[in-house]
Amino acid sequence: MNEQLLQYIKDAGLGKYEGFFTGDVTGEDSIASKLGLTGEQAKMFGRFAMPFQKERFEKMVKSLQDYETKQTGFIGEQHALGKGRARTGLSQNLSGLRQNLQLGAMQAAQRGGGFAGAGAQQSALQLARDAASQRYGGLTDQYQTQLSGLGLAQEKGLSA
Repeated sequence: MNEQLLQYIKDAGLGKYEGFFTGDVTGEDSIASKLGLTGEQAKMFGRFAMPFQKERFEKMVKSLQDYETKQTGFIGEQHALGKGRARTGLSQNLSGLRQNLQLGAMQAAQRGGGFAGAGAQQSALQLARDAASQRYGGLTDQYQTQLSGLGLAQEKGLSA
């Protein structure tokens, strides 16, 4: 019996039953003899009990390992895509914010003419800066929330 199979048996809490996984149903060191069956009882048991199929088990384990590798790669790809989308969204929103701030500055300059308008212009600029600052804070919070959610999804996917 190979070490990997023995480890799986132990991990399943069946370490004291490893002899049942030999594949021998009715021979000298068989499952039937371990159960105390002899003679006709052992023969009858042998008709209905299927031997443990080590090769089939090993093939299944190999396919699970291949599947795990593929899924891990897929989760990594999806995480990278999500991160890229979050970055793109933040970049687009920041670009829009920059344009709105420039527009607000131009409008403030148009509204405030001469010495008397300087205070109004400064006030309008300050309002635009405050609005931009709040929006920027909201965007960065949103970006961090998206990245955090992606990280949790990746962690959950990898641990499944």
